Amino acid sequence: MKDFNWDLVMSRNLCLCLLITWLSVFVWVLRLYFVGRLNQLESAYF
Repeated sequence: MKDFNWDLVMSRNLCLCLLITWLSVFVWVLRLYFVGRLNQLESAYF
């Protein structure tokens, strides 16, 4: 059990957390952008 590399596991978890955080922020920004575009289109047409 001493051979188990905790540093590797922790770094992998950290990378995963960072990736998930970055992805959620990216999706949020994209959604915000598309909602803004839709509102612009609606205000332009109506």
